[in-house]
Amino acid sequence: MLIKRFCPRCGKETSELIRGFCRECFLKGHEILFVDEELKFPRCKSCGKIRIRGAWFSDSLKNLEDFIRSKIKLKEITGEKLNIGMSPNSDGSVSVQIGVSGKINEDKIEFEKEILLKPAIVLCDPCMRLVSDYHEAILQVRFGKKPSNEQVESEMARISKMLEYEKKADSLAQAIKTTEATNGFDVYIGSAKAARRIAEALAKRAHTRVVSSSKLMGVDSNTGKANKRFTYCARV
Repeated sequence: MLIKRFCPRCGKETSELIRGFCRECFLKGHEILFVDEELKFPRCKSCGKIRIRGAWFSDSLKNLEDFIRSKIKLKEITGEKLNIGMSPNSDGSVSVQIGVSGKINEDKIEFEKEILLKPAIVLCDPCMRLVSDYHEAILQVRFGKKPSNEQVESEMARISKMLEYEKKADSLAQAIKTTEATNGFDVYIGSAKAARRIAEALAKRAHTRVVSSSKLMGVDSNTGKANKRFTYCARV
């Protein structure tokens, strides 16, 4: 049989008291969950990625949950469990319900708090570079003879599709510009790694080999690392 007790502050009858008070009165006098009621998360307006702990990740509910957890601080409670529910809104914000359970001394406690997530539109570092025509590599696509418009369009479409795949993991995997060349065309690509992989895929499909070269563009003043621009030539 449960013993009914009364909260000395509000007079509420309850079977569970936390340090002598009902849950509502205890929480009024003891702040346990510390998190802003409105959180802003940086989202890149170009690639859509979000920043968590200084790094950029895809905009997913899982990554948003990681962002929320990084902003939460708990006090006094032990054996805590967090349950986070999210409901995206039409304006780009996200309504968040945070459920907390655990113990304070030997008293069990559960409570909820609602906050709002709002995107802060920015440009991530890679996309900021791309805006200024930054590119780490030039992909040279060459045909055996002057190609037809259909051949050029077909290879460009293939490269665009591969860049879309590469961009999922590397924001720099984008074409900055494309220029005509003798018996082919050149694609200026932000990421050297992506350009190399695409060149290798094109060459493998055509049973040819990639010819590569590099040019020193300077030295990073912070790391002392040499900055190089690469050229990858694939015959198709």
